[in-house]
Amino acid sequence: MDLTKNQLIQKGWIFIGVDGSLEYYAKENEHGEIIYIPVHNDKTVGIVRTISKNVLSLLFDFIKKDQ
Repeated sequence: MDLTKNQLIQKGWIFIGVDGSLEYYAKENEHGEIIYIPVHNDKTVGIVRTISKNVLSLLFDFIKKDQ
């Protein structure tokens, strides 16, 4: 995907946070999965990745226990 940050936002992507110099944007696809992509210097980098809500919940629970 070769889009700018503004194009992502126009397509319904939501800013979810920053990790170092990368910004991350995400949205839910038609299968109920969360898709996300990193942005650097206002351009997408890499590829869109997916993760199921169940895995997200497990990861969230794991992180929460570690705090």
